[in-house]
Amino acid sequence: MTDDDSWRRPLQPPAGGLARLRRSVEARSSRSAPRWRAPLAWASAAIVAVLAIGATQYVQRAPQRAFERHLRSALATMPTDEVVERGIARELPSSRADVRIVELAPAAPAR
Repeated sequence: MTDDDSWRRPLQPPAGGLARLRRSVEARSSRSAPRWRAPLAWASAAIVAVLAIGATQYVQRAPQRAFERHLRSALATMPTDEVVERGIARELPSSRADVRIVELAPAAPAR
């Protein structure tokens, strides 16, 4: 601490200082944001988060949906009265060379 006590003596405010301070405070309170802005911001953030999660899930499951769509179309184009080839399994056509789709049928009961 200092040995000087000059900081303790009271200072007089400038002329009109109190009136300017009141005007400034009143101006700020009239310009303050409406009370609905904060909840609207939180609601908007929540909606954006939900949409982002939903879009991520949709994009991640796109390959599975494409596979199921191609499998349904391959099954729809197959003849139904065809005799099962090579025992109880037959291979379905596939658009990819590295993918084999095999349909299994129940074995015919022995007579």
